[in-house]
Amino acid sequence: MTEDSVQLILRRLEELDTNTTKRFELLEVNVGKLEANFEKLEANFEKLEANVEKMERQQEISNVIVQTYQKGSQQVVNLAFGLIATAAGTIVLQAVLAQHS
Repeated sequence: MTEDSVQLILRRLEELDTNTTKRFELLEVNVGKLEANFEKLEANFEKLEANVEKMERQQEISNVIVQTYQKGSQQVVNLAFGLIATAAGTIVLQAVLAQHS
């Protein structure tokens, strides 16, 4: 091998070493960015999880309110029909008693 060939090989090795170092540094930067993005995603996931839990509690409260309203409405309807039936019975009874008197 000639001196020029050896020098050329050494220069190529230095270039490869420099390129490898630069690529490794870029990889380190990219891994750092990925870690930061992952931390942001994790924080967002935790916020979403907390929001879902809050919405589930609100849904449970809403269900109780709706059930209470439905029961109350049914009781009012039953009371109204009971009063109508009582009034109708009273009118019929008065009419019957008035005819027999």
